[in-house]
Amino acid sequence: MSRHRLLTVFASILSIALITAPAAAGRHFRHHDGDVIEGSGVMETRSFDLKDFEAIELEGAMDIEVAFGGRQEVAVTLDDNLFDNLELEVNGRTLTVGWDKSCDPDGDCRMRITMRKLKAVKIEGAGDIGIRDLSGDAFAYDLYGAGDLEIDGQVGELDITLNGAGDVEARALKAKRVKALVNGVGDVKVTATESIDARVNGVGEIDYWGEPEREKTRVGGIGEINRK
Repeated sequence: MSRHRLLTVFASILSIALITAPAAAGRHFRHHDGDVIEGSGVMETRSFDLKDFEAIELEGAMDIEVAFGGRQEVAVTLDDNLFDNLELEVNGRTLTVGWDKSCDPDGDCRMRITMRKLKAVKIEGAGDIGIRDLSGDAFAYDLYGAGDLEIDGQVGELDITLNGAGDVEARALKAKRVKALVNGVGDVKVTATESIDARVNGVGEIDYWGEPEREKTRVGGIGEINRK
């Protein structure tokens, strides 16, 4: 590897570390207002009645579990004194999850969602995402912060972009066509039955199963792309 390429990759790693470390540490989320509300340690679960949505954007820090059913339900487990700062807003068909003020939860923040359909997840903060029995024409996952995704089910097209730091475990998600791009730091495991377009520009590894007929791969950073 050339010296220029090494310097480029290492600079990318440093940038990602500086961006994601504050969000990932302790699952707290801080604004630039200087004041931090400490969690009480008394955990409470509340349900929220929201408009129907088909996409999720996480701007704060929260672990999210998604299941599918006929009726949409959203429940959040959080320190009881932090609910006033939790922001849940549906614009169009997208649920945005964030914080109004800087918070430092004492316990694990967790959201449980039951919904009819999920098309996309975007992470700009920090959180682990678990999705069970996904089905549909297409699903997109974009990571700009820090977190892991574990997902299963069946989908026509799967589009994964890692610009932050995290892993994707999607072997149990059977997709016909897969696009996977690692610009940040992380490992991706997918199953593609028809085609795969995989690229590693950062630091990581893409492993794929399914014996796709069409394969396009490129490694421009430090990593590997492996057919299993």
